[in-house]
Amino acid sequence: MDRITAAKVFIEVVERQSQTAAAEHLDMSRAMVSHHLKALEE
Repeated sequence: MDRITAAKVFIEVVERQSQTAAAEHLDMSRAMVSHHLKALEE
């Protein structure tokens, strides 16, 4: 897992206060956003 991409996803989620909005902005699925966040937690 690319930690830089995961960090960018995390920042988008925080800024947009929504995983769905972050996924739309980043042009990725909500499942992929969740996957990146899970990788950061581990």
